[in-house]
Amino acid sequence: MTETTPSNIEVAQPAKVLLVDDEPGIRTAVQTYLKDEGFDVTTAIDGEEGWEKAQQLNPDVIISDVMMPRCDGYGLLKRLRENERLGGTPVI
Repeated sequence: MTETTPSNIEVAQPAKVLLVDDEPGIRTAVQTYLKDEGFDVTTAIDGEEGWEKAQQLNPDVIISDVMMPRCDGYGLLKRLRENERLGGTPVI
């Protein structure tokens, strides 16, 4: 007997997560955990890079550190809220 997938069933795509943290150890640990849980994870090393990647990726959720060089988490959050397309993205 052959199994087939009905054409009206969509395969769920993993949620896109943007992880923004300047601490390499924390970034790697959280990224590994999230990937193991089935998330599609992209990382950024600070708020400036996080802003650039958020615009490209349009993530489902952003997890951000607060204290980072160049652009901190509050600056990133402000930019996201001011952006019409990204303003509704949940930021943790």
